[in-house]
Amino acid sequence: MSNEVFAESSKFATESIGAFRTVSALTLESEICGRYEKLLRNYTQKAFRKARFSTFIFAMSDSIALLCMAFVLWYGGQLLASHEYTPFNYLIVYLAVVQGSTTAGQSLSFGPNVAQAFAAANRIRGMRPEAKKEPESVIYDFADAGDGEKGSRGIKIEFKKVSFKYPTRDVPVLNGLDMTVEKSQFAAIVGPSGCGKTSIISLLERFYQIQSGQILYQGTNIKNISLDDYRESISLVAQEPSLFEGSIRENILLGISDEEKISDTTLQQICRDAENSRFHLLSS
Repeated sequence: MSNEVFAESSKFATESIGAFRTVSALTLESEICGRYEKLLRNYTQKAFRKARFSTFIFAMSDSIALLCMAFVLWYGGQLLASHEYTPFNYLIVYLAVVQGSTTAGQSLSFGPNVAQAFAAANRIRGMRPEAKKEPESVIYDFADAGDGEKGSRGIKIEFKKVSFKYPTRDVPVLNGLDMTVEKSQFAAIVGPSGCGKTSIISLLERFYQIQSGQILYQGTNIKNISLDDYRESISLVAQEPSLFEGSIRENILLGISDEEKISDTTLQQICRDAENSRFHLLSS
């Protein structure tokens, strides 16, 4: 079966495992397992229907030679009995039919292999990255700010009529969201579990694509900004941060394109700003 068969069920399983604390808190284990089993059952039923057709073709490839041979023996015997054919003519037709049916059966036997080859080719094509033209970078530069803006740091973020739903769900998570975070402003998104707080951050990080609306970065749609440049201009501190292999310095500077330009003094200031001034002692 193709990898696409289990794509949706894999997304659902990944999403459920990632939110296992919420699932456990709401005692949804049985419901999640039931939905996952239903997804797998639907795909296996489709696979069995395709397997029946392949099995029929494979059976025909092994049977067509025997069926043709039986028909020639029966009908040829009648022609010999009525003296319409001589034994020589009968043998010519018999050998021609048997050889032709054997060749046809062998050709049909390659049917499953051809189907597997097409499926493998589609998987290879699916793994190849699409050649998409990256939009030109329009990252806001503080050096180009006006006189009235140079006193304030930060970026203005706007959500305009944003609607979004996850690929594995039919229920929208956000429906026409309007929100503005001004420059140098601290914003807190408060709400019960499942109301869309994490989804808003994921959309801001461009982990998903919205169905409608706009997310503006200093007045520019984030879709029109190069993804690499956009990710370099923002930072995300997760609720449960994970350290990667390497020193603390390497973890702090992770994502910086040119780490050599960051001096120890700058690194210490970064640690103090993050209220982790003791980290710079371990960063070497």
